Amino acid sequence: LVELVQPQADWQVLDIATAAGHTAFVFAPHVAHVIASDLTPEMLTVAANLAQERTIHNVSFREADAEALPFDNASFDLVTCRIAPHHFPNIPQFLAEAARVLRPGGTLAVVDNVVPGSKLHGKKGRLLREAGDDLRVVIGRPNLAESEEVVLESISVLRSSVPGARFMTALGRANVRGAIEAGLAPGLAPGGVSLSNAAVSDAWSTVPAETGSGSAGILEAAAAGRIDVLVLLGADPISDFPDRSLARRALAATPTVISVAPLLDASAAEARIVLASAAFGEVDGTTTNLEGRVTAVTQKVNPPGTARPDWSIASELAVRIDPAVELGRSAAALAEEMWSLSDAYAELAERPESPSGPEGVLCSAGHALELPATPDVELPAPDSYSLRLVIARKLYDGGTLLAASDSSAGLADDAVALLNPADAAPLGVQNATRVKLTSANGNVTLPARADDSVQRGVVVVHHNLAGADARSLVAAGDTVCDVRAEVA
Repeated sequence: LVELVQPQADWQVLDIATAAGHTAFVFAPHVAHVIASDLTPEMLTVAANLAQERTIHNVSFREADAEALPFDNASFDLVTCRIAPHHFPNIPQFLAEAARVLRPGGTLAVVDNVVPGSKLHGKKGRLLREAGDDLRVVIGRPNLAESEEVVLESISVLRSSVPGARFMTALGRANVRGAIEAGLAPGLAPGGVSLSNAAVSDAWSTVPAETGSGSAGILEAAAAGRIDVLVLLGADPISDFPDRSLARRALAATPTVISVAPLLDASAAEARIVLASAAFGEVDGTTTNLEGRVTAVTQKVNPPGTARPDWSIASELAVRIDPAVELGRSAAALAEEMWSLSDAYAELAERPESPSGPEGVLCSAGHALELPATPDVELPAPDSYSLRLVIARKLYDGGTLLAASDSSAGLADDAVALLNPADAAPLGVQNATRVKLTSANGNVTLPARADDSVQRGVVVVHHNLAGADARSLVAAGDTVCDVRAEVA
């Protein structure tokens, strides 16, 4: 930029979104004065400290919004902005403000980049296409700080490019695949078939006219006060939902929260009514693994006290909410209904005892779950001063069942921020150095250490570990979450 702009010794310069001040510092020796501005006060403090360390005296610091600059018209000879405009909500407004504060004949110098659309290309794309019908893809949500739409678009690209690809779901909780196949997802009926499927209208006297909402939609409606009764059926959104703030606001705004769970969890603690459900080993049923293999599980012990199977509790709650709902008769009857609605379960419908073997029955051949339509997802390019947050999972964490078991309660580590050595060194991070991660939604402080396995430009924090909850940095609806790190 310096070479392109050819700054003059008497110039007044404004650097927008200065972050740690690097662009401002590069121009400072060539001009009269630089104002380094940023929307984040914490970053201005970092920049000011760096200026003091480098004995740079002609740079001052000002908190400012790029789209509403607090400067008079025609105040600067040069306005700079480097690797930041893609973060601005309204780029035309930023450009208009930059033009307003520039003197006649002044210069606006901008450097930015964008990421091209996600398509299969290059050597990896060729190998995936060549795999054809042999391609097996394990899908899940490896990063809670990234929108689910990123995963859905990736699936869409793979399905259109490799029609014969088969997908296996690896989701965060046990038997989530089974829950989806049971119809516990928007727009689905038992058997994992669409509500518009003819088999559903033939079997049911009334079919829901609307597809319903997913977790995010339900919590947003609850937080807005549009839900009077919220039933948490084995769900703990305060511990599990990526946007912890939204989950807490949703439960606080709902007049009646009913938690159906085998153990008290964070969400049950906020509920008005808690109904004890039987746990694994205390009920009959089936479990479905990531490839769609259904295996029977049988009751081994009696549930304690008044605990009952969760399907039974849910069934009675449904009847009390809507008397037109038919009361569930038994777990076996519910399973038979599910198997009868989908061709994928034809073998189980003919031989309901078949899942009892050790291998169970692979029932998903030819059965494709319908995915919601998603727009093209544009991933913003990370700037030079931020790290992209990854909230990953570990086998042992602070989960309710793990914490309640004496044999597993002590196996979870404490939370730590993992950075690539190239990112850790400039921050002065050594093992156990405490860092502060700041996003547009909040901040969190925790120990950090360098880790060669972490990609450069990324910071990894594992979910549901003691010491820090990185979900306070995340907001529902954001595609990705970028954070700035500083030593605490």
